Amino acid sequence: MVNIFPFYKIHLTFVLLNHFAEQSRVKPVVIYNHPSRKNLQTEENRHDIATWFEETNLVIGFSGAPGHQRKRGDNNGSYEKVLYTINGWDPSIAQIGGEWDQLLQQGYRVSAARAASDFHNLRMDYWPCEFSSTHLFSASNRHNDILSALRRGNTWAQHGNFVKNLSFAVHTAEGQGTIGETIVLPNRGGDVEVNIELTLNQQDWQGFATTLDNLELVIIDQDGIESKQLLPLESMPNKSLRISYKHALNSKLTVFRLRGRSVQPEQHHYMFYSNPIYVRIKE
Repeated sequence: MVNIFPFYKIHLTFVLLNHFAEQSRVKPVVIYNHPSRKNLQTEENRHDIATWFEETNLVIGFSGAPGHQRKRGDNNGSYEKVLYTINGWDPSIAQIGGEWDQLLQQGYRVSAARAASDFHNLRMDYWPCEFSSTHLFSASNRHNDILSALRRGNTWAQHGNFVKNLSFAVHTAEGQGTIGETIVLPNRGGDVEVNIELTLNQQDWQGFATTLDNLELVIIDQDGIESKQLLPLESMPNKSLRISYKHALNSKLTVFRLRGRSVQPEQHHYMFYSNPIYVRIKE
């Protein structure tokens, strides 16, 4: 006999959430926290998100980096079962071509650029925003504006506070889109230009001089998932970087997302991740 009770509980939860959302002027957001912590395989997360998206439009995606980052060993993030974090990020998000990318390839709008402190105590956690931070492009710091930015996916997130500012946009003949936005083009073909502007802090959260040791543009379309290494060989004057990259569209849906790495003297690999930018060809 198949035990359907857990699914029934989830379904009932979403029924109640949907009812609550209908009574609210601003919808709540539901985020899948530490998704792989108790899983036997990462594929479970792709199934979960797809199922929940069918139940409600309140789910926005993953919390890409779990809390409990003060645990620096194999139990980082309190992942102590079968699956473990990769440089502090959940494996469904940290693996190029993993569950996040596969969901994006299937047309789901899934956010994952969130790094939570999930503060419980100082034994396993840093203070909120001391080490983990999520950066939102929000109209203000009011609750409703924050919820709106999360729902749109206008966020990027990092560990180690090595990035000061990030601008990530895709320019097309029809206009531009930035993190979390969708550009709709009237016909197939043509080039788009990906523009990145990034500035590092002078020092990271521990006071070490910052570096940007790796910068990747992940490109997802209906034919495949690839990672482009963008970091130039020259140094970064004034800790700033500006890069343009042209890409020829050959798919009805193309998704761009960005991540970067800073390797510190202690050999910790701090990562930042952006949410995607979507380019769709009008049917």
